[in-house]
Amino acid sequence: MTAQELPLKKQSIFQSIQFWMGCSLLVHLITSWFSLGFLHYDEHFQILEFAGMKLGWNSPASLPWEYPAKIRPALQPAMVYGIIKALHLTDSFTITFLLRLISGVFAWAVLWFFTYLVSPMLKSNTAKHYLYLLTCLYGFLSFIHVRFASENWSGSTCFLGIGILLLLWQKASNYSLKNIWLLIAGFCFGLSYVFRMQVAVIPCSLVIWALVFKKINFKDTFFIMLGGIVAVAIGVLADRWFYGTWVNTTFNYFHANIIENKAAHFGIMPWYWFFVSTILGEVPGALNWTMYLHKVEPFSAGSAFSIIVVISFIVFWIRYPKHWLTAITLPFFLLHSLIAHKELRFLFPMINFVPIVVVMVITEFLDARNSLGLKSVKYILSGLLLVLGFLSLNFIFTPYQNDFAAYKFMNNYKDQELYFLGYHKDCYQMKSDLKLLFYKPKGFHVKYIKSMTQVDSLLKQAKFPVYFYSGERGFFHPQPLDSIDVSYKMVYCSYPAFLRDININHWQERTSANGIYLLTPKTFRHE
Repeated sequence: MTAQELPLKKQSIFQSIQFWMGCSLLVHLITSWFSLGFLHYDEHFQILEFAGMKLGWNSPASLPWEYPAKIRPALQPAMVYGIIKALHLTDSFTITFLLRLISGVFAWAVLWFFTYLVSPMLKSNTAKHYLYLLTCLYGFLSFIHVRFASENWSGSTCFLGIGILLLLWQKASNYSLKNIWLLIAGFCFGLSYVFRMQVAVIPCSLVIWALVFKKINFKDTFFIMLGGIVAVAIGVLADRWFYGTWVNTTFNYFHANIIENKAAHFGIMPWYWFFVSTILGEVPGALNWTMYLHKVEPFSAGSAFSIIVVISFIVFWIRYPKHWLTAITLPFFLLHSLIAHKELRFLFPMINFVPIVVVMVITEFLDARNSLGLKSVKYILSGLLLVLGFLSLNFIFTPYQNDFAAYKFMNNYKDQELYFLGYHKDCYQMKSDLKLLFYKPKGFHVKYIKSMTQVDSLLKQAKFPVYFYSGERGFFHPQPLDSIDVSYKMVYCSYPAFLRDININHWQERTSANGIYLLTPKTFRHE
């Protein structure tokens, strides 16, 4: 039998990109349903509350300082406003789920379009298989992708522009429509700038790299810039509509945060902060349960992956100084390292690069001829993927903030008029004097309770049902309510109801949980 007559080895479905794309889509859809709340305050207060103001759901006085300073681009609030008006939506949780769904599906499509285009950078089919696995199982991707946040949308639109240029350079698209594709790529880059202006470093670095190493001509650059100008013009019109006057949000942002140094009020960090913070267990590198609890542990399984991510990028930058991936990621990282105020979310536009960089470093730099051997490389990747798959369950199935699960429960009563009492907190207040008015039903009378005597007096004259929201210990039998003459019924708890009868070693009395209780006076009679 000749070599030509040998049968071709059939590829397993688990090695196909289509299979892992489907799994990844399912993960994104599940995450979009469960991922209640927001990752950062800006994601809510500078987008949803801004849109709510234009809808008449709140007033300008309830908005953060960024509104009078006119530093927030209005394109995303305009998108929210347009979706609500077009679909005639009124339910806050339906709106936010739809926003997460749109964000997640769009980011998923861009992610796998990009993954398909960069997979030829890997020399073996095994390496490509690991790329697909890591892209699917790196659960923090889906968690970030479903966020209707500036970091996610700027990253997604920027990656779409990068993918279009890669497709052109590979001449895989209709080359006769080259100028149109360049315009579209530039338009995507322009949108990424409008969503978050710092991301402009990535397309600018890519175009400069292409001029030097790809030898593109200035005509191509012109069409990219023209597409970007169109997108920026749309952003300017959105700002005009939102603020009611012509405004340059980029200049206002620079003046407020750099000239007036307001950004420094939120903290000043050293240049190496991103390395330390990532390795110590925060995100985007770490996938661990402590993120959900807003804590940092010295080391965890997620931190081990953080170290791999950090080392992979450093090795890649050193090994491939002229690669286009280095040209766009290194300047972006250095820029944010030099800025005094740092947050890990600022690096989220780089998150889609993590799978390709990690797999390239592990599979390409540790070949079968070295002392480790190919099997060792496979064991490293397989173990890494197993850990990531387990840790990702937290991001896929758990709401980011327990308060929002309680808000979603109370949303069942949104058409009723009732009292909603918060013990030692305003139920809908999250930060200083900023309130989640986007989620607060109009019929709710929200009151901040400092003592149980206030509850007692309110119950005696209440004309509407009274619900009490508390995060105290002993949540199934809350001690504060036992101090007054009141009957209560727990209607919601952040822990499953079956744990009510399981109180081993009195764990309930030592554990805090969010609970909502329907209150009635013990002497209550229906008139």
